[in-house]
Amino acid sequence: MNTQFQIQQSIRTFKNNLLANMRTQYDFQNKYNFEYIKNFIWKIYPYGEKIGSPLCPIFLANNKDMGVLGDQRVVLAQDGFSSLFPFFLNHSRPSVPDTTFLFKKELSCIVPKTWRGQSFAYNICLDQTKYKEDRLESPSSIYIFSTLIESEVDEQIMRDELGKVLEKYPDKKDKIKLILFQRSDPFTSYPEEPVPHCFKMIRVVHDVLGPDAVLISFKDFQKQKDLSNSVFHYITRDKFTYAFNYLEHYFLSRNCVPIFDRYAKASGKNVTVSLSPFHCVEIVELDEFNEKIWDDVIEIDKMVGFPEDLFNENFFYFSLDLHKKYFT
Repeated sequence: MNTQFQIQQSIRTFKNNLLANMRTQYDFQNKYNFEYIKNFIWKIYPYGEKIGSPLCPIFLANNKDMGVLGDQRVVLAQDGFSSLFPFFLNHSRPSVPDTTFLFKKELSCIVPKTWRGQSFAYNICLDQTKYKEDRLESPSSIYIFSTLIESEVDEQIMRDELGKVLEKYPDKKDKIKLILFQRSDPFTSYPEEPVPHCFKMIRVVHDVLGPDAVLISFKDFQKQKDLSNSVFHYITRDKFTYAFNYLEHYFLSRNCVPIFDRYAKASGKNVTVSLSPFHCVEIVELDEFNEKIWDDVIEIDKMVGFPEDLFNENFFYFSLDLHKKYFT
């Protein structure tokens, strides 16, 4: 059987699985979030809010009971590297043979060989006919969002990204509105810092944007009815914390334009599943397996051994070093 035929067969199976999911995904997402990863979802609010789709977007995160995933025929992993990597260490192979898994294209090179027989990659794509470039030139509002925890952003990233926005809109500083979340870090825990991380981030915001920078709450932001003449930017360690999250979905669903080109353009050749009138998921092949990453993992495991709980301070820094080495 040639590879192209195998792919076509897999796509047909995927489409059938998608239809099966349409009957069950809504109840499953509720149950999964509140019974299996409740603490994780609370810590990442609002990024982990449910995205309704037959693709069943969820965070695999630190879920220990993989058997529950067998209730769904398709699962889209929203995880970034920091939670996807520990997931694969805890689950060396899928124990749910009838479930198709979708992993973010840029991270799909880490999907182990034992998972590849029932996995695809995905891209988040914009409807290019509805995102007009001229709206980028003179937006009514410029929204910037981030979470002030170390796994999400550091001082240099915050400074550089705010600088990029100012460089693009040098005369529109008064249009910038920041939505900055502060939660306990879901990926690790730290001893008390002399200067808490969130204070460092606010200091950077004041350094770059000035003391009159406008911060708004997520609750106030949700009162905005029309975002169609607005733009947004998500400041984060790229694909480290989340591969795709509810806030990105929220902005894109309301026809708000991303300032920078973070999203793919659908090829027109692959299966796509709509998430809103303005964006969709495109199903693509996995990137080639990167053995070097896993060689590094094996060496570290031999030297120090991984703890049972991979969501801890030491493992966080190990994951961060790997992410910097291979994804930045």
